Amino acid sequence: MKYVMLISFLFTLPTISQPSEITFADIQKRVTSRNEITNAILAIDNRQKFSLVIKDDEAKVTIWRHMKMKDPEMENYTFPVTADIRQEHKRLELQKELEALISKCSLAERQFRVSKHKRYKLSFNMPYEDAIKVLGDDFEESEPRALAGSYGLVSKEFIIEFRSFRLYDIQER
Repeated sequence: MKYVMLISFLFTLPTISQPSEITFADIQKRVTSRNEITNAILAIDNRQKFSLVIKDDEAKVTIWRHMKMKDPEMENYTFPVTADIRQEHKRLELQKELEALISKCSLAERQFRVSKHKRYKLSFNMPYEDAIKVLGDDFEESEPRALAGSYGLVSKEFIIEFRSFRLYDIQER
């Protein structure tokens, strides 16, 4: 009997009004960070992740925080594709291309710095153990790094960085 009364009470409660339909323009008003070059959305409400996927005539938007577990406040929206959505999608594609190009440039720069280093016979991506043999006692280990396999060696003149137990970069002090 208690349960019947409880259920009937729940059905008689006034319904909570849902917010009016959210549009893509509403999401654009919440943007807190854009890339200076591509003008692509980087953050919404200071959250770290934003995704826009266009499939057929639908655009799916996801906004979430980067967490090890699923963000409980993750937002998912589906919109019909408009000119604004297509423009933002193109900006995001350009952003990905720009990030890939920056990564390639960074790699080329690090490879060049290692190759121009003549004092020790080092090569880019050289294993940590081999580099230690070549460097001898001229370098000391720097402070520990958070990434597994990441080390830093320091001398009076140079800083040598290893990632995944491989030579990653050499910089002058």
